[in-house]
Amino acid sequence: MNKSKILPFITILFVLFAAIKLLAQDNLYKPIDISGFDDGIRHWKNGPGKGLVYDRFEVEQLTDIADNLLKFQNPDGGWPKNIDWLGKLD
Repeated sequence: MNKSKILPFITILFVLFAAIKLLAQDNLYKPIDISGFDDGIRHWKNGPGKGLVYDRFEVEQLTDIADNLLKFQNPDGGWPKNIDWLGKLD
């Protein structure tokens, strides 16, 4: 490998390792504030979900909660009401 190709390769490796280190830091995985979901979750638990036992995500499972939001987004961009967004939804 000639010198002109080594420098970009080393730069890419450095950036990759720096990104991995950033992702591994605990501060990127802190729980999110779910207080904005409280009303919908309460309505779900007192209405259609009353008495149901189901698995829920922990607030640290950000990507799973985000997947729920994307799965249930309406074609108009909104979301259905009264859902437990931390529930493991099908």
